[in-house]
Amino acid sequence: MSDYLPTEVLLEILVRLPAKSLVRFSCVSKSWYFLIFSPDFNFMYTQFTSTINKDKPAQIMIRNYSRTYGKEMFTMHNDDMSFGDYQILDCPFKSTYGYLLDVIGSCNGLVCLTDRNVPMNRGWYATESPIPTPKPIFLWNPSLGISMNLPLIGDAFNRVVLGLGFDSINFDYKVVRIEFCYGAVCEIDIFRLSEDSWRRFGGKRKVGFPSYYDMRSPQAFVNGNINWIGCYIEEDEEEITCKTLIVATFDVGKEVFGDLEVPKELETGGDDEFQLSLVVLHKSLSLIRYEDGEYPCFNRCCIWMMHEYGVAESWTKMYTISPYNGFSRTLNIRTNGELLLVTSNGGLVSFDPESRSIRQLKVYGEQFSFVVGTYMESLVLSEGFSRILLQAAFSKATPHDKARGNYSVIKPSRLKRNRIWKNSNNQRD
Repeated sequence: MSDYLPTEVLLEILVRLPAKSLVRFSCVSKSWYFLIFSPDFNFMYTQFTSTINKDKPAQIMIRNYSRTYGKEMFTMHNDDMSFGDYQILDCPFKSTYGYLLDVIGSCNGLVCLTDRNVPMNRGWYATESPIPTPKPIFLWNPSLGISMNLPLIGDAFNRVVLGLGFDSINFDYKVVRIEFCYGAVCEIDIFRLSEDSWRRFGGKRKVGFPSYYDMRSPQAFVNGNINWIGCYIEEDEEEITCKTLIVATFDVGKEVFGDLEVPKELETGGDDEFQLSLVVLHKSLSLIRYEDGEYPCFNRCCIWMMHEYGVAESWTKMYTISPYNGFSRTLNIRTNGELLLVTSNGGLVSFDPESRSIRQLKVYGEQFSFVVGTYMESLVLSEGFSRILLQAAFSKATPHDKARGNYSVIKPSRLKRNRIWKNSNNQRD
């Protein structure tokens, strides 16, 4: 009997393995290494791991501030009926003052974090740090326990909005950094993982790109675009006379800014941007508007879904949620159609919008600290992944660039490794 295994069969086996096992198996032979760390296989692996099937429940990553342990925690849960078994992730980054990091978003298994609480020295407001430090930005692959710090950039005192996305055209991951000074955009920079460096955004901004009064994180990455809540401000004699809400967008592949209309009934209305958030539900851009209450506790919310991305007419109101005793926020939708909510007392529950029944999930924390998102494993940031980025860049390069051979790769020394899991348990406070 021949020991030969057809490549098609081998691929069907490999795409079903955890990312950590793939990194280990890449050492079997050169042919396996080149197969696993190829753009084609990684595209196939991403497609498979992002597809839900009965043999592979979806994974949900939760960040919250535990009242019991008095610290920030990241956990991974299987989105099954029990939701009880979970694993505590060993996050390699800590907030400067031991409180909360800002979760910017996740994309294909890569998580972007930042710490807004960096020490600063500004005249007589001096802290322990003698020099103000720009806000650090981190990339983290929880499934491999690998992370990296992005180079520091920008003014430490200015407000910053961040976004993470995947460029499917050039097979690259990008972080966009928008810096605001006195309410106006003063600088835009883009970090490309394939180059391991920042570049100043030099393209033209689409007509109508607003100076955002408020852009909330986390983002929503849909259809190759990073999306934020934004608004246009119109002023008359130093008073705000009109505020039009929009969805601000950034096309990661084309590197073009734009905007989308929100549902007509949400376009204007006071400080509504503080009561709006964007999420991805069933792979579609969705907008949540909280009503009847004020932050952090509301009695009702409406969920709108954009069925065809970029088409304003496709906005459809999917749910109006008004659970008993109020709630804090709607976080995500589960594979069974139930919604994950945070109650006003900081408990995570699963809410059935049809029967209006609520099931306690035994996850508790500070109500404003919860961030929940569907997670998938990936090979991003592994040492072999640099080969994928290099191969993809080479295929897009001009003959002149190929002759010069100047390609940046992620140096192994830039990557940090930590434990993937701290431990497992079945109940948490």
